[in-house]
Amino acid sequence: MRNTLTKLALVLTATALVVSVRVLEHESPVDRTSDKPTSANVLARLDELGGTYKLNDLGQVNWLNLKCLPISDDDLQILDELPHLGLLNLRGINVHKGYRFSNAGLKHVGSLKKLVNLNLSANGSITNAGIEHLAGCSRLRKLNLASTNTDSGCLTSLTKIPRLDYLTLSYDPLNEETLPYFQQMKLKVVKGLKVADEDLHLFAELPTLQSLPLASYRKIRDTDLKHLKPHLKYRTQLEIVLTKGWSDTSELKHLADLPRLDDVSLQDYKYPQPYIPNNGPLDLTGFEVLATLPNLKRLSVPTEDRFLAARAMCPTIEKISLGPNEFLSSEGLEVITTMPHLKEIWVHEKLVSEELLEIISRVKPLEKLTLERSYPIKKTGSGYRAVPVRPEGFTVEGLKHLTKLPHLKILWMSNWGIDDEMLGVLGRITTLEVLVLGTSSVTDIGMMQLRHLWNLRHLGMYGSNVSQQVCYQLHRYMPRCTIEDMWCCGCLAITPGVESPSYLW
Repeated sequence: MRNTLTKLALVLTATALVVSVRVLEHESPVDRTSDKPTSANVLARLDELGGTYKLNDLGQVNWLNLKCLPISDDDLQILDELPHLGLLNLRGINVHKGYRFSNAGLKHVGSLKKLVNLNLSANGSITNAGIEHLAGCSRLRKLNLASTNTDSGCLTSLTKIPRLDYLTLSYDPLNEETLPYFQQMKLKVVKGLKVADEDLHLFAELPTLQSLPLASYRKIRDTDLKHLKPHLKYRTQLEIVLTKGWSDTSELKHLADLPRLDDVSLQDYKYPQPYIPNNGPLDLTGFEVLATLPNLKRLSVPTEDRFLAARAMCPTIEKISLGPNEFLSSEGLEVITTMPHLKEIWVHEKLVSEELLEIISRVKPLEKLTLERSYPIKKTGSGYRAVPVRPEGFTVEGLKHLTKLPHLKILWMSNWGIDDEMLGVLGRITTLEVLVLGTSSVTDIGMMQLRHLWNLRHLGMYGSNVSQQVCYQLHRYMPRCTIEDMWCCGCLAITPGVESPSYLW
């Protein structure tokens, strides 16, 4: 009896296993073609279309580029034979000579169940109706619709693509009407948005966004910082408008959670309205917050005594720009000598003087100095030409102060009318790696005063009347230096490893 029951149990177990296997096969049929390579006929057709493609380890096309090719809607039937395609580039399909690429072609794209990345940009024939076909691309994560004929009407179709998280649009708006669609998509990255200042706060309703889809130079009102803070965590540059002026910088407190910031510009105006200097109250609370940012290297504020002092509160500042301002004094400029990490200074020509250069000579960490001057032009009988005119406030004695800078590597001072005597002074700054003068009065004899600059890697003298022969001679003393071409159109630059032509000797 016991043996009979045991045999019966074994029969029932085996029967259940067979039934389970058949049920599973019925519910999830085995894909007998999943391991088959793409056929030679399909590959030949892709070659005929001019496409480029890549194969996976099983010999299946999983990457296809048809960019700018003369492709018609019928040509895209080939996509039905490429079930393993993960990336497809259809940017800028060429529609001349009778070819036509339209929304109808996207029907074949919609059949690609494994498609992850699709580029449809620069196709004016693609409209909102075509995007409806992409609902079948259940794995699509990245879609580029830039410069297509789509608009915000396509957002309904885009919400049906379940995994989409990286989207480039054709400058569609973010506003109260379109916000619900973006909330449904839960995007991580979106580009090509038009966002008015009054709608910037809507980004607070899109918590899945990992970055702010605005140009780096887009000015942001300080009152919007609290809404945008989660999306600014990866930004390194910000231009901020102080809506209440310099008397209230309290909204800058929201920057405290943005440790990656290295370049901040503060303004109390919006372009094209000009900046108007004022002596009103200055609230320093915002600068106290900026002083806590560990990577802040540049802080752009008006060039006034009080702002220089406020900027000096930030110990990590490495770059400053000095422009002319009636509220800037020599005493106020002294503060730059107290900045422990100041490595780069840009100076407008109206500020350059012997006194300023003396102050700069005490900025011991300085590595780069740019003395900006506009191109000096003189009218002659044959037209206009550059002339090496030295301004009155620019003296040899002032230039000598720069020899006191122990780490100066880059000196950019084009169009200052440097002569042989001044060049002799510059030839004593042996730390220089880049020296750009341009439009100078230097002669061949004076040029050789630079031969001791053994660290020099780039010398720019465009606009100077120095012979090519003496520059090759100078190059023998510093063979690792590139000397810009000032004799032709750029093709005669003297570069490392190039011997001087024999006809020059």
